[in-house]
Amino acid sequence: MTPKKKRIAVIDRGFVSPYFDEFFTILNRASDREYVVFHGKPPKRTGLQAAPGPFAFPNVWVDNRELFKTAVYQPLVREVTSGRYDAVIIGHELKFVSNWPVAALCKLKGIPLILWGFGYHAPRGIGYRARASRLWSASATMLKDSIARFADGYLAYTDRGAARLRGLNLPCEIFVVRPSVNVEEQVALYRRYSGGDRAALRRSLGLRPDSVVFLYIGRLVEAKNAGALLDLVERLNAESGRGTVEARIIGGGDQQAALRRRAAAMPEAEVLDETYDQDLLARYLAAADAMVLPGAAGITVTHAFAHGTPVLMRASPLHSPEADYVVDGENGIVAGPGFEDLVEAARRFVASPELRRRLAEGALRTRENFSMERMAQQFHGAIDCVFRTHGRREVSKRATGRQATN
Repeated sequence: MTPKKKRIAVIDRGFVSPYFDEFFTILNRASDREYVVFHGKPPKRTGLQAAPGPFAFPNVWVDNRELFKTAVYQPLVREVTSGRYDAVIIGHELKFVSNWPVAALCKLKGIPLILWGFGYHAPRGIGYRARASRLWSASATMLKDSIARFADGYLAYTDRGAARLRGLNLPCEIFVVRPSVNVEEQVALYRRYSGGDRAALRRSLGLRPDSVVFLYIGRLVEAKNAGALLDLVERLNAESGRGTVEARIIGGGDQQAALRRRAAAMPEAEVLDETYDQDLLARYLAAADAMVLPGAAGITVTHAFAHGTPVLMRASPLHSPEADYVVDGENGIVAGPGFEDLVEAARRFVASPELRRRLAEGALRTRENFSMERMAQQFHGAIDCVFRTHGRREVSKRATGRQATN
């Protein structure tokens, strides 16, 4: 007889991210398991967009219900804890309040529970604001650590997150599953545009052939602080008096309109609509000299490295784990936390073609560490390990129960 497929419920972010559409497809190529992704609309006012579908992986639509403008309830608790799933994976975000009863019921019913997330709490404010109160950050950290104690496994994004979790002496197994864009697809796009006429490519995008181009791709919300890129370009061009630096900002969010009005008065800057047209994004990455992330940095880091584009950013507690991949002086520049620190770093970058070349080469080397296929392998391996460990614990519990009865 053919062994029954293991079914695993995946509840992450509340929606299917365009970055993870292909990842879930790759996961489900495994013949012995089925990852069922529960998803709905992205939370409002976050600037997040969902992958359009239809999807090539098992999925269940959920009518996400936003509560008090900050929390999200997903009516899926009964379904995922019904016994029809061999394990449940939940994300680390506290705003998805239905994850709390899911965690408790999995523990009560003996369903393997796996958390998937940073391994720490980034101290952002509610609604992706740049600041959070100390009380909120401390409370969020405590709650996340408490939920982690219910888990049988934790899939951390980076070594730093995993090390932090191990320091808590959690009763679960901890794994590193490094998030990545579809590097294989991005490398093919990189090869399409990297060897061509760069001056002609720039002209087609409305850029000068001889400028230093700073690019920003991401959400236009407070914590991302994309407006600082416009400040940076104004400052550098005022100092040189030659307009040697240009900027392109690509994204959507509640700050888009204000940024677009400001950029309209700057001949060397433009704010473009959010797009997931990978060919168009590849053209801008081929034309750019650096990805500049003035605020919270995230998955855009791996997108940039896939195209050999170095990253300029500031040190910040707001970063997502992918910011750890930026090594100062090797594949990018990590400036100090202040705006003047970013200005000084950008000055050095603009003034030195040799530095730009060296960091671009470092970005290309770094991309060899990332692969969506490898990410899926790490994911599978972690889930297999959780199943094995959970099975041994259940056998031990039954044996202990029999001994107590006798």
